[in-house]
Amino acid sequence: MTEENGHPSKNAEASVPKQEGRKMSDASNFLQRVFIGDRIIWVMLAGLFFVSFLVIYSATSQFVVNKANDYKEAVSHGGFLLACLIGALLSVHYLQPKHFRNAILGIFILAILLLSILFLGLNIHLQIGGFPLFGVVSENNASRWISLFGITFQPSELAKIGLVASIAHILTVQPTRRLIQWPVEKLRNWGKFQVLTEKKQIQIVRFLLALLPIILFDILIVKENLSTAMLFGFIGMIIIFLSGVWDKAILWLFLALTLIGAIGVVTIHNMDLDDAQNSSLKRLSTWKTRIDEFAGGDKYDYNAKSMQIIHSQIAIARGETFGMGPGNSIERSKLPQAYADFVFAIFVEEYGFIASLFLIGLYLTLFYRCGIIARRTKDPYLALLVFGLGAFIVVQALMSIAVTVHLGPVTGQPLPLISRGKSAILITCFSIACIQKIAYISKQEQKKEDSSTDTAENEIKTPIL
Repeated sequence: MTEENGHPSKNAEASVPKQEGRKMSDASNFLQRVFIGDRIIWVMLAGLFFVSFLVIYSATSQFVVNKANDYKEAVSHGGFLLACLIGALLSVHYLQPKHFRNAILGIFILAILLLSILFLGLNIHLQIGGFPLFGVVSENNASRWISLFGITFQPSELAKIGLVASIAHILTVQPTRRLIQWPVEKLRNWGKFQVLTEKKQIQIVRFLLALLPIILFDILIVKENLSTAMLFGFIGMIIIFLSGVWDKAILWLFLALTLIGAIGVVTIHNMDLDDAQNSSLKRLSTWKTRIDEFAGGDKYDYNAKSMQIIHSQIAIARGETFGMGPGNSIERSKLPQAYADFVFAIFVEEYGFIASLFLIGLYLTLFYRCGIIARRTKDPYLALLVFGLGAFIVVQALMSIAVTVHLGPVTGQPLPLISRGKSAILITCFSIACIQKIAYISKQEQKKEDSSTDTAENEIKTPIL
């Protein structure tokens, strides 16, 4: 409406901000309905994906030299990241609470089967009409990969979810269930165990059973991937310790394993494996090389064994405070694993020390938010599950960064959600989806409690006539 002089009326002017505010409110409500769970974690995931796209675009330049399409690798990686984000959102909306005990434990069984094939060294290759259905893939004297319908992935990535789910289940399942009751009844025939209280007996059985998945996965993994086996053992003991099932025992076990690990490192360091022919001994020789290079290697002795660390340190030194700028990395063409194990070095070279602190902060934020979600969750199983999944992502990230800055021997651990690797990113996104669903469940439970509390207070305040 307008006034007689042609100017808009006051009512028309007032309606414009109201309509704009309504549109903004509708958009905000839509985003809240889509991105359910912990919004800070969604922001963190978007930030890591953005960093991944920028760094992989630069780090994969060695693949696109002299090719017609210089953007193929970057576009492919960006499209995959977008697909993983959409997949994570769908998983959060369609995952049900029952899936966290049934379907995820099914992943445990699948991981055991696939890892057993690699452990036994079975060279299986199944094809139909030339199309690969299933096969074992080896690289650098290590058989860590399985090819399924032409898609290559590491079963150890599946095993991370399986390990956390199995330990959480053992530590929280009802003591009347057969899983706990049967070993308790068998051990009661042992004199020293018999004099303990029933609560202590169940506590000891939980502790011993929780160690079994750790031992099983470590046996299957350590042959081909020592660093991942160590990661599994460390995360598994953290989950057991946080459950409070037997604090003293886990501390003594941790000290014992540390001592055994130190003895193993010294033993490998003194072994003569230069002429090793057996595949297992070749892998042991790789461990020895990495330990020797880290412990006493000459950082100025440039050779095939030390080139990764040397180029990584050069890249970090070039980055200085604010970096050389996007796409200006020099070491990306010299680092063999610039897009995988040493992607953090390329990031620091191009974006600098300040940006690297921001990146580390994103991972630490994830760990902090997982702690908050775990503390807020009423179900002990879900609390251990969310903390364990978050710990795997963050501890692996810190391990990868530590190797890049030469605070540890080369391990081959990629940087989660940033390094190029489809199976690792996909399964990590599924872990994030599980965390977000648990966060959503805990929020809904909290709302119900608050609503029931408010109702009770109103009933008390309302006078009865």
